[in-house]
Amino acid sequence: MYYGLTNALGRHQSGFSPLKLHPALWLDASDASTLWDSTTGGALVAADGSVARWEDKSGNGRHATQGTAVSRPQRKAAIQNGRDVVRFDGSNDYLALSSSYDLPTFSIFAVSKRINNASTNAIYTSGTSDGTNKRDAMLFYAGGSNQLLAQRSDNASYPTASIGNTFNSFEICESNFNGSTLTVSVNGVDSSPVSTSISGSSTDSIWIGAANQTVPGFWMQGDIAEILVFPTALSDTDRGRVEAYLNLKWSIY
Repeated sequence: MYYGLTNALGRHQSGFSPLKLHPALWLDASDASTLWDSTTGGALVAADGSVARWEDKSGNGRHATQGTAVSRPQRKAAIQNGRDVVRFDGSNDYLALSSSYDLPTFSIFAVSKRINNASTNAIYTSGTSDGTNKRDAMLFYAGGSNQLLAQRSDNASYPTASIGNTFNSFEICESNFNGSTLTVSVNGVDSSPVSTSISGSSTDSIWIGAANQTVPGFWMQGDIAEILVFPTALSDTDRGRVEAYLNLKWSIY
């Protein structure tokens, strides 16, 4: 489905907040008050500083943290539509969520830009430390095939749904799973729904910026502006509201 959303539509929804749809996770790089230089708080991160803690604005306390200094992404100021982003170097940067959870159904949105390379360029993923048995909600890129890939199953094979996207530009990407079919989208344009598994585990690690912590080809290289995870498959109307909110805020298309 193409939502046909424009900035004009977004302006009509200027009062919309993702909190109205009860997200499970909300990471917003444009909110400087959520970026800290210590995993337990510390001081707010200055421009070009390293991010040790990206606070969850959903109210669920699922903060994304990184205790190892060399593996921390950076805060970059005024990058997209005058707003800040979190930049991952494609080498060893990633953040781990402080609370793992299973999502029987979900809608995940990410505003991000990946750099053209041959890596998988992970945005949001989960699984065991070796990158196998990825069981929770996933939204990530495969660099070589220039595809947005999403998966919801208890094995490491992918993709289960894909749609073409671009390098070197910000996009709104979504993974939507209603309990039986998975759809991914780029800037409001959906892939064909694909039937897929719904098994999962609540004990897996969840990462931002890495699909595999030991293989360099599975690191995010680029910028993440915002991530929203909803613990249910949103209706087309609500998906459109989130798209309009993100498009107006980040000026994507």
